[in-house]
Amino acid sequence: MCGIIGLINGDKSPYKAADIFQELLYVDALRGEDSTGVFRVSRTGRSVDIRKRAVNAAEFLDSKKSFNFVNNLGGYKFVIGHNRKATMGSVNNSTAHPFKYKHITMVHNGTITNKDELANGCDVDSLAICKSLADRGTDVTLKEIDGAYALIWYDAQLDSLFVTRNDQRPLHMAKLKNSDSIMIASEAAMLDLVANRNHVQIHEPQMIKVETLYEFNSTKTKPHVSTYFNEGTPYWKKPSYSPASNHGWHGYNAGGSQSPSYTSGFQYVSIQAVVWEPHPNNEHMGDMYCSSTWKNYEDADIVVKGVPKNLMLPSKEYRGRIVTLSNIGGQCKLELLWTDVSCTNRTIPVNEQFSRDEVYESIPSLKEEPKEEPDNIEEEEANAQYTQFTEADTLPMYQGPGLNLITRDAFDTFTKHGCSNCGCSLPHNESTNVRWDDYNNPFCSDCAELSHVKIRNLH
Repeated sequence: MCGIIGLINGDKSPYKAADIFQELLYVDALRGEDSTGVFRVSRTGRSVDIRKRAVNAAEFLDSKKSFNFVNNLGGYKFVIGHNRKATMGSVNNSTAHPFKYKHITMVHNGTITNKDELANGCDVDSLAICKSLADRGTDVTLKEIDGAYALIWYDAQLDSLFVTRNDQRPLHMAKLKNSDSIMIASEAAMLDLVANRNHVQIHEPQMIKVETLYEFNSTKTKPHVSTYFNEGTPYWKKPSYSPASNHGWHGYNAGGSQSPSYTSGFQYVSIQAVVWEPHPNNEHMGDMYCSSTWKNYEDADIVVKGVPKNLMLPSKEYRGRIVTLSNIGGQCKLELLWTDVSCTNRTIPVNEQFSRDEVYESIPSLKEEPKEEPDNIEEEEANAQYTQFTEADTLPMYQGPGLNLITRDAFDTFTKHGCSNCGCSLPHNESTNVRWDDYNNPFCSDCAELSHVKIRNLH
């Protein structure tokens, strides 16, 4: 998981651009602390400046050169920042974002599986996307990417900034009131927080449409919007959320497409794990197809992206923040990210639990490719077509995120990079001493007492 933030400075910009950008970069470090980088594009020409280092945002801005780089932004039309959580490639200054190749300067949040098909000789998948955009163009590249992405890049030949994403990564924009400037961040809450801290009023943050390309020319703030896939019309109006309601949700409309409209605050749903399917290139990571424990969404297709194997128990209720809500062909579909899901510790009664077969019957994408039941465990492990969990299969042994008990494999996956602050190893036999933040990042007991770590709401 990485984070992207940015500013599109309009001609009428009375706000403190430098303060807002620096605070967005600080907050975005929650999504990635391995590297930090920024690129800026001048108002007067097609000049692009880059500053990036393999440090977290706080250390990045402690550097005098980096601080000065983002301290006076009045002369720049576009300023884009990136906080990296390394998932592919080494961690050093050269693998930090942004990447620049020929006339393309780009940042990427996500992980793709076909980097060698996009460009040869790239250690980092994001660099492969950047090279493909420069050598083969936008249309070909976006249609060939296999994997998760939210992308922002500047094309010096066109003097335009491009913004897009697919359904596996979030990206939000918010226009400032009484201004033609725009704030960008991976999470809507980041925009609300930074705007409030700087006494700046913004319109409701909106998640950009999936598979839609937003082009901002340096002479215009209003984007040109175009789609590059036409496999369904997303429904973009989220229902409002009311804790006082029995199920929390109201206002869902299942018909037709609507212009983007968002309610304030987070949008949550309670879910039950049913079917886990591995990713093609990683048998230990996959997507979890779920049912909802809320009546209003009992018929919805629900999928949680990026779930480690054997981590969600089918007998437990989970609650997660919805990333996308769409209506394609009359079927409501919800998508969530594993990093935004937590266990409520409520055990679901047996008579309320859904079976794998019920979910397979309700989700066309699964029904089209029926899975044959294996004759034995060895065949199931060899085929790895799907995993149906039971309590015996997922025997919890170690304390993990949210203080949930998880398997050793899951614990080792979460802690493979050690403490998120000092990097020390975190042995599984000392799991009760490990502290976790809301983004499932682990910390050793010593670092958990540091002031800058305590503010991360550890548990």
